[in-house]
Amino acid sequence: MSSFAAIRQLAEQAVERYERLDVLINNAGGVFSQQQLSQDGYEMTLAVNYLAPFLLTHLLLDSLRASGAGRIINVASRMQAKQLQLEALPKQDAGRYSGMGVYRQAKTALLMMTYHLANRLPEHEVTVNALHPGVIYTPQSAKSAPSFIRPLMKLVMQSPEQGAATSLYLATSPEVSQVTGNYYVGQRPVRTVPVSYDAALQQQLYEQSLVWTGLR
Repeated sequence: MSSFAAIRQLAEQAVERYERLDVLINNAGGVFSQQQLSQDGYEMTLAVNYLAPFLLTHLLLDSLRASGAGRIINVASRMQAKQLQLEALPKQDAGRYSGMGVYRQAKTALLMMTYHLANRLPEHEVTVNALHPGVIYTPQSAKSAPSFIRPLMKLVMQSPEQGAATSLYLATSPEVSQVTGNYYVGQRPVRTVPVSYDAALQQQLYEQSLVWTGLR
């Protein structure tokens, strides 16, 4: 999901295989301790957590519209940035690189994409919502902690099944079939950081993202 070519290939296969798509859950993500660049030259955290869902969503929009009630679900995070540094997003300064810092930026960008698309797409056609899945224990997440702490992590963190619950709710519940432009924790919509609602910045990010992903 860090390669635009691979994402385009995935979208082509989906369009060839299915006449329509009812649900798209954008759940790919990652945090990187050191700066890396994707095959397309973008900072890896941004590429996987934001540019990948942006590109895939746009390539599959017609298939979602064909459903007549398509649902786009973006797995975001409680980790959000107070400000979005638009000019710095594509590369990031290697000398001041912070894995969690760029992760917050990328997830905030994903929220802004969610809200912007929700305003562009009629809710009777395609809905767009985001969510925080919780703090989930997986072998990947355990690698971020010292080995002696890992058994305790499993006791206090949620299981993957629990982490999937909100995504499944947004994908299947009739309660949210016509609800769009929200961010959920559990089954409850909550507010995100103020900058994520900045309509002018949402538009700037959207226009720039079209360029970054080669859609314009």
